[in-house]
Amino acid sequence: MRSSATKIFLLLFLFLCPSLLKGQPEITLKHYTSGSGLSQKMVSKILQADNGYMWFATGGGLDRYDGYEFRNYRAYPGDNTTFCNRLLMIKENYAGNIWCISYDKRAYLFDVSEERFIDVLAPLEQELKRKLDVIEIFPLKKGVTWISFQGGEAVRIDENIYPSEDAITYYGQYDNSLYAKRIYYVRDDDDGGEWILTDYGLNILGEKDFKINSPYFLWRKHGKTIWLASKDGNLAFYNLQEKRLQTVDRSGRGKNQSHDCPCIR
Repeated sequence: MRSSATKIFLLLFLFLCPSLLKGQPEITLKHYTSGSGLSQKMVSKILQADNGYMWFATGGGLDRYDGYEFRNYRAYPGDNTTFCNRLLMIKENYAGNIWCISYDKRAYLFDVSEERFIDVLAPLEQELKRKLDVIEIFPLKKGVTWISFQGGEAVRIDENIYPSEDAITYYGQYDNSLYAKRIYYVRDDDDGGEWILTDYGLNILGEKDFKINSPYFLWRKHGKTIWLASKDGNLAFYNLQEKRLQTVDRSGRGKNQSHDCPCIR
């Protein structure tokens, strides 16, 4: 019986296999070079925007591909901009504009509608009287972007009210508002809370507004649960409905330590 069943299975597999292979979509590869319109052969980052455009961070500026042709955006002599054309990283914000990190560790926001680069941090650097070396940019879906700097400093930019004076908030060791030497990750949850994961612990801004000393560096949301992981393998999860953080017991006894957060408003 087992032999007959195996033969039937193999016959069905061989019968269906050609039709399955035939139904697979064809993949077409096309090689793009500077001759195709790409501004520079060095491409450090590629992203597809929500509207379908492809954006490329290149050694010659920011390139956009609409499916037919490339268009390059860059600084030119005499246009009164300090923008460095060599880009390392690009990210899309909630409005479809493109955040750029340049080779000299500066951050610029490319306004897609006006097709221009904005040096958002220039007023803050003038106030601090020093340059801020950008490490990472974290655009959030609520219209807020965090930028982390060398040494654990950061700024929070509310792009919903930018360029008003209240749009940029500075966080750093100099004013004791954020204790960190490195910011791993920034995300926002369904309640509008902003989770800032650092090497000194977890800070949450918003209605929850509390701090945890455990240095989690990974953040994942599944349903109504947010999972956290540390570099040494410790796990924790936060239930958005119960508003409670629980650490996972790795001993295998199936017990969890539960921590009610008294700072929740």
